Amino acid sequence: MSSHDGKTNASRSYTAQLHRAIGALLPHQGLRLLPLDDKERWTPRYLVITAVLMACLGGDLLVDRFATARRALVRMYLTRRRPGK
Repeated sequence: MSSHDGKTNASRSYTAQLHRAIGALLPHQGLRLLPLDDKERWTPRYLVITAVLMACLGGDLLVDRFATARRALVRMYLTRRRPGK
């Protein structure tokens, strides 16, 4: 391990690459990332990214795919408010 948070450089690098790739594919307007109020946890952009990740990431059960996609989303947007479970 190369970091104090338990994540390897490869894991962080893959998450950053995935974030850039998805960002390049999604439109720059129309899918807002920022919530409209303090109660909103799932923005339109979060929902689309999670759906893409669920389609791509492994897992036999839908609940497993969602959990994996949500973890990846949180890693992509460390400075943003975390989406609900």
